[in-house]
Amino acid sequence: MNKIIKENKVFILSSLILSLLLTISVDFVDKKHFSIVNIGFWCKYIVFTGIFVFLFILINYVDNKIIKKINVKKDEEYSKEDIIKIFLINSMILFAILWIVYLALYPGHFPYDAPRQLLQVFHYKELNAHQPVIHTLLLSFCISIGNKFFYGTNCGFAIYTFIQMMIVILSFSYIFIKLLKFNVNKYIIIISEALIVLNPVFQIFVMTSTKDTIFSSLFIIWVIHVIEMYENGDAFFSSFGKIVFYIINTILMCLFRKQGIFVVFFIGLIQCITLKKYFKKYICSYLCVIIIFNLIIGPVSSWFGIIKSPIREILSVPLQQIARVIDEDGNITDEQKEIFYKFVSEDDVKKYIPYISDPVKDNMNESYFKSHIKDFMKLYINLGINNFSTYVDSFLYGIVGYMSPIEDEDNDYIGIFEFFGSELYEVFKLPYIKEGTVCEESKFEGYKSYLDNARETLFADIPIISFWCNTSFSFWIFAVCTVIIIYKKNYKYLIVSAIALIFGGILALGPVACIRYILPIMFAVPIMISIASKDGRENVKIKINK
Repeated sequence: MNKIIKENKVFILSSLILSLLLTISVDFVDKKHFSIVNIGFWCKYIVFTGIFVFLFILINYVDNKIIKKINVKKDEEYSKEDIIKIFLINSMILFAILWIVYLALYPGHFPYDAPRQLLQVFHYKELNAHQPVIHTLLLSFCISIGNKFFYGTNCGFAIYTFIQMMIVILSFSYIFIKLLKFNVNKYIIIISEALIVLNPVFQIFVMTSTKDTIFSSLFIIWVIHVIEMYENGDAFFSSFGKIVFYIINTILMCLFRKQGIFVVFFIGLIQCITLKKYFKKYICSYLCVIIIFNLIIGPVSSWFGIIKSPIREILSVPLQQIARVIDEDGNITDEQKEIFYKFVSEDDVKKYIPYISDPVKDNMNESYFKSHIKDFMKLYINLGINNFSTYVDSFLYGIVGYMSPIEDEDNDYIGIFEFFGSELYEVFKLPYIKEGTVCEESKFEGYKSYLDNARETLFADIPIISFWCNTSFSFWIFAVCTVIIIYKKNYKYLIVSAIALIFGGILALGPVACIRYILPIMFAVPIMISIASKDGRENVKIKINK
């Protein structure tokens, strides 16, 4: 018995930790309050622990009996022509799959912030860094091309969607050949890639006009570069071209979503310690990314008159927590309320919604906050001490959507938003519209109907498939793969887990748990599954014949 426990201690300890996270999320979705002082909580915990232990034992069995047998046992040789051929074949297969989606959702999916981004260019004539300027310019450029040279706004939006689709395809094909070079079995790569590419949520977002899609494509290229630094550092850091590509891709990634720079910053600190052999070359590329990015969003943006992103975005969590204390009639005095109303009006606090901070934070008095930061922090800390459980509940409202495999029926913000189209434009009355507005013109109604219903109704009651379409799917894939990596003692790949952990921490501070925010982690699932399938004791490299 002791021998069994010793051999499986990683699985047992991991099961205890992961089942606790799962229990907290599922129990919170059910009760809307965090409490471990109830028998139902611990019953769920025991059941989930048993499920995780069984799952890890099953995975270990499959790994020993199947995966290790199909893994490469000796060096495979690929010529340069082979690599190009594999890249093209993978790209053509992805194109064939996503072309069907493109036709079904033609000219693309148009919710979220895209309409407001177009307003900056065509109506207000003023760019705002609240949305990534590079994405705003790309989107508006495509719309302009459609209006000027083709058949109007719909055609312009279709051009944007096609460009975005091609970026996704090329990034996934790039990842495919890199994983081959890392000696991951091609069948593992194919299966893990199919797991995401065939996912209806992924397919919709490939055609959705949100910055998250291109950001996610650049993100997985950055992740694979980080892995390459550990997997084959000599070749990476001896290649000027690879370093330049890394720098350009990383800067673009951060420009498409500024959260990227925080992930790069913290991962960079880890890499400065763990890449001692290549420290000088790495620190130069790392500082190059940080400096150039800050120059672009700082002096360069100011020179072009771009409005800076509001500070309220980083205050989502504390503003929501204080608003919840007031909404729940918590332990707060009238004097403390009046202090808070100087930062956020009483009318806005009354708009409080547990799942999203926008109603509370959108009209925050930022100038007053900047001159009274100490007063705000003092109020926040004092209220937190006296309303700790309320603060915890407020925080969990913002993160359980990423962890719970059970959908919260009261949360209207976790899913995929509807196509806005003409109704929104009728309100905005944009002057540049030539022929109507952006509207749905599906060329494949049957597949569009499948995509529209797959997540919400079609797969909703099918246990495993519904989880495949769930927002928490990527989180749990990463969690399980992290445990497998630790069990195999393949510790260098924990850098990918660290990336996901830091990114998740940034999401936890965001305004809402939204499926598009976790898109980069979904895009990275094939990478995580592939590296988890590798045996930590192997040190085989694929040779590239020149």
